[in-house]
Amino acid sequence: MTTNASPALFSADGSGTGNAAAIHAATGQPVTPDDPSTNGEYLELFGTGFGPSHESGGFEVTSVTPLLRVADVPASVTFSGVPQDGVGLYQVNFIVPDLPPGTFEITLSMGSYNQQPGDPADSVVERRILRNN
Repeated sequence: MTTNASPALFSADGSGTGNAAAIHAATGQPVTPDDPSTNGEYLELFGTGFGPSHESGGFEVTSVTPLLRVADVPASVTFSGVPQDGVGLYQVNFIVPDLPPGTFEITLSMGSYNQQPGDPADSVVERRILRNN
């Protein structure tokens, strides 16, 4: 299956590399070294280029469910779509898989498109999240 998608996740510092602009879903606060994520926690990521979307249950969701991996471990995606009033903005919510403490790479695939290091578009694999406890 192919899709017209070229996903890119936003970085916390706006540079396009480094830590992902990840948000703790329960508090709305950013994931930081002082406030890292935990196993089983719901996080929100934001980006662009996730491809076509359609309405489902009152939400604008992506036509293809992404595959999100943290440290090459599949993460359960709970939402992928356009946030309210988010023209050109996409959101993906997921559950942090069981990982030891550390900093881990995130990869995001939409359909047959999987960003790899060196892609001309933002390299999703350069985004990281912080995990503790």
